[in-house]
Amino acid sequence: MTLLSFFLHVWIVFWYGAVLLLYYLFYIPLLGYIRNFEILTFIFLLMVILTTFAAILLLGGIITSVGLVLVGLTCAFSSVLLNRGRLTIILFLVYAISILVAFFAEPYLKAPSYLTSSVNNLYYVMNILWITGTTLMFILFYIKQQSQIEIAEASRLKELDEAKTRLYTHITHEFRTPLTIILGITDLVEKRPEKWHKEGIREIRRNSNSLLQLVNQMLDLSKLEEGLMLKNLVNGDIIHYLKYLIESFNSLAENRQIQLTFSSPLVEFDMDYDPENLMHILSNLLANALKYTPEGGKVKVYAGLENQSRQKKERLLVRVEDTGIGIKQENLQNIFDRFYRLPDGISSSSGSGLGLALTKELVHMLNGEITVISIPEKGTIFSILLPITQTASRSNDIDNYNLKKSIAPYIDSTGGLELSEKWDEIKTTGQPIILIVEDNRDVIKYLMELLKNKYDIRAASNGKEALEKAIKIIPDIVISDVMMPLMNGYELVDRLKKDIRTSHIPIILLTAKADITSKLQGLIKGADAYLAKPFNKDELLIRLEKLIEIRKRMQEHFSQFNHVMDTDKYKSMPLELNFMQKVRNILETHIHNENFGIETLCRELPMSRAQLYRKFNALTNLTVSKYIRSIRLHKAKQLLLTTPLDVSEVAFQVGFKNLSHFSSSFTQEFGINPSKIDRKNIS
Repeated sequence: MTLLSFFLHVWIVFWYGAVLLLYYLFYIPLLGYIRNFEILTFIFLLMVILTTFAAILLLGGIITSVGLVLVGLTCAFSSVLLNRGRLTIILFLVYAISILVAFFAEPYLKAPSYLTSSVNNLYYVMNILWITGTTLMFILFYIKQQSQIEIAEASRLKELDEAKTRLYTHITHEFRTPLTIILGITDLVEKRPEKWHKEGIREIRRNSNSLLQLVNQMLDLSKLEEGLMLKNLVNGDIIHYLKYLIESFNSLAENRQIQLTFSSPLVEFDMDYDPENLMHILSNLLANALKYTPEGGKVKVYAGLENQSRQKKERLLVRVEDTGIGIKQENLQNIFDRFYRLPDGISSSSGSGLGLALTKELVHMLNGEITVISIPEKGTIFSILLPITQTASRSNDIDNYNLKKSIAPYIDSTGGLELSEKWDEIKTTGQPIILIVEDNRDVIKYLMELLKNKYDIRAASNGKEALEKAIKIIPDIVISDVMMPLMNGYELVDRLKKDIRTSHIPIILLTAKADITSKLQGLIKGADAYLAKPFNKDELLIRLEKLIEIRKRMQEHFSQFNHVMDTDKYKSMPLELNFMQKVRNILETHIHNENFGIETLCRELPMSRAQLYRKFNALTNLTVSKYIRSIRLHKAKQLLLTTPLDVSEVAFQVGFKNLSHFSSSFTQEFGINPSKIDRKNIS
């Protein structure tokens, strides 16, 4: 339109267009430099409206404005995109005032001579069409924006719903394990009060305290978010207080064979501190450090002063350093999130996922800072910086009783399996061996009480330890938790089912993860059963009995000595079929060798003697030597029936050099002397 005005010599419109182009030349580049987009756009639209008003006056008024009166209205409408109500109102007021002024000034205005009626109409039509197109684009853009807002809102609501679902899932998960113990121990107390009354009450009280601690943590987080948590500062020797806190964890560290130390360049230091909240902060950090540090490791606590360079103020630095399993860099940013657990089985089911979230909020409430650095397999360092003030009232007393009572749940929840080694010393009784994999000692004690009369029990506190023990002892059944340190239950199932030495072992996942997704994941990995805590003890016992029955039927099948193995019957157990077929092929190859025995078979597979014995016993309920002898004798029987070879030749071909030994073994196996065998006598 500006170019057309030049050729038609409509100079006012031409210069109007040139000024607008000049505005654009300044406006567009400034968008990349000025952060306040709304104010810049408001100024641009205001200048366009004022320039348009001036052009209308020069053109002789509203009627002869060649449609520029609509341009100002378009600018006012465009301000809606700024999403700033006040700015939009201002622009509409400026536009309305300009129109009123132009209306009342019209009798005193005169249109230029070159602006004929036909030219005015032409420009009106062009402006109407241009504004119509602009309005259409504006409407489409607004509709698209609203659609995006609706999609974003729907996505936000979906994320909120998923977050709530995760929250409820985590909460119920954390309640399930202590409830399992409380309900189970209650049942034991009712049935055998003479044995379980005293110990049972103690276990119930401890797990009730764990539940109470979880509830208190959730309530504390809620109070912190709503600003209802109050600081209770006292002035005293914080070094003395920190020493007392750390000494409370000494017995736990000794039980776990971890060296716990405290160091500080300060002999004493008086400052304002919150005893209760500082106890929660340090106890959470110490409990985590002791939980994820292996035996022989170290946990160090340091307290000292650090200068805040910008404000030149000193702050108290409290650092908790461990030589534990560490945390991967990509997970560090999430560890303070509520209910967050580390992936890959690093997290323990005994942790609620609230401790670090609460720790961070408490540190912030005390106007402090908390940071973490970690190197996988090396360790983790948590650092807390607290401001130093001297305004609170003096207090030199530590409430030892209440402090120990408050710390107790942290120590109990971090306790290891002190009895696991004793359980491993249980002598084999001939009963089926069960390997219980669980990082909660109370759950193991309860399971042991349920199963000890029918099963020989072994225990492991994490998946990694369980994998090593399972390969070593080849248990008959594994009962495993899912969420454990070092290796979770899913990975344990996967590793056991893919290892030829352990693939036959039935596995029951007994876990607080009760959602259908977790259950399906466990079954896909190869678990034979999935039970949610709190579980019904009768259901667990029945599951175990049925798995034993299935194993007996499998033994009956694999203990048969047919020439062709029935691969269709147990095609759901491909590793077991392949193993037995491999054993059969090795025996067929060496059947003529009298010196062939267990040692040679172990080398061929390869397996240790103990592993082969346990695997063979589980699959066939036979010893390896008896199985080898039976294979030789069944081969001899086949040769006697299908070939013209005499007894001595057959005995030689199946590895018997002593004919009398062969005859007695054959008679013992089939109830008939090999010299008397013929087709009529074969059943």
